[in-house]
Formats: sequence, structure tokens, C-alpha cells
Amino acid sequence: MGATLLVGPALAENPAMAVQDYMEFAPYEAGIIVPQQLSKEIVDIVVFIDTRDAAQFAAG
Repeated sequence: MGATLLVGPALAENPAMAVQDYMEFAPYEAGIIVPQQLSKEIVDIVVFIDTRDAAQFAAG
């Protein structure tokens, strides 16, 4: 099932909508997306917002 979740967004016609659909489907704990899951197409059209607090940012 994990492979299905990773492949699904890559096959979608609209990569941004695929990511949004995944985020709505997945529980909060599963909402972490690592860079390896994102294609260049997604990176080019999505705005990423860093929501870490100062301590989390300092920790990397």
C-alpha cells in the first residue's frame, strides 16, 4: 500500500492536486512528505512554507 501512495501522485494529471488529495487522505502523522517523494514538476508549481518553530529550525 505504501508504494501505491508514492506512485499515485506521480501518475496524476495535476501533481499539485495529487499532493493535496494525499494530504486530505493521510492522517496527520503520515502528512510528512520527504523531498524524495516530490517530482520536479511538483517542486516547480508548489509553494512550500516552513512551519517549524525557531527551536525546530535550529535543530535542522
